[in-house]
Amino acid sequence: MVSSITKKHVSWMFSRYAWVVYGALAVTCVGIFAAVPDYIPHYQDFFFHPWYSVVVVFWFFFGWVIVAYHEIGHLFAAKAVETEGYFSLSNRLLFIVAQTNLGNIWTIPRKKRYIVYLAGMAWDTVLLFTLLVLLLLSDNGIIVLPPLGYAFVKSMVFGEVWGIIWQFRFNMQTDIYYVVANYFKCTRLLPDAQANIKNFLSRFIKKFKKTDFTDTPESEMRAIKWYTFLYFVGTSVTIASYFLRSFPIFLAQVGRAIEGITTGYAANPELFTDGVVL
Repeated sequence: MVSSITKKHVSWMFSRYAWVVYGALAVTCVGIFAAVPDYIPHYQDFFFHPWYSVVVVFWFFFGWVIVAYHEIGHLFAAKAVETEGYFSLSNRLLFIVAQTNLGNIWTIPRKKRYIVYLAGMAWDTVLLFTLLVLLLLSDNGIIVLPPLGYAFVKSMVFGEVWGIIWQFRFNMQTDIYYVVANYFKCTRLLPDAQANIKNFLSRFIKKFKKTDFTDTPESEMRAIKWYTFLYFVGTSVTIASYFLRSFPIFLAQVGRAIEGITTGYAANPELFTDGVVL
């Protein structure tokens, strides 16, 4: 399907006017969260169904649909700037991720690369804005969402917000990493920053081998030093994500599993089944 898409089909999605809209939607989303703090995601929003096992299984599969939506944004943007890309699976630290490979991205003008790199987050913003509007319409009685539907929308908001936060993990090759690398005109910004960190640690830990940056241009070395700082910011975001999202969700699942099994089938068949599945 994507192979049949051409520039004329998708260029309007990434025009100057479109980016103004994407920016306005992003600001509006922040404004909605400020005006209605209850919409700010909490780990409990993840569990939209009384059966936690249903939620876990559902998100295991549906999460890939959301990822595909994000990556299609990159692919369409690539079409808009007349380059090609394809889906693949890779890993970021311990995480398995889907990504769009753009092997010839460096052959297109530098300014156009931003379009491709930011397209996924732009599409995420559109989806997040739509979800928040649904919550507003429901809370103001304009539309009626059943309790399960409302909870599902909040679960989607949870997923989208953390998906956007993911992109600011500067210690991995995320969308924002490529934006920064493009800005500094560096093709190896992340590995060079990691090497710079190892050079510092080698003063105290002998097993780290030093990398010689003698022939590195001064402007590129400044970029590497700047990104070394961002690398630690990204590490902080990763740790915060773990303690604010992943770990609480894990504890909730363990708690439900223990509760269900200790309650017993006779006392509560549904709770017991949920606990066993978890």
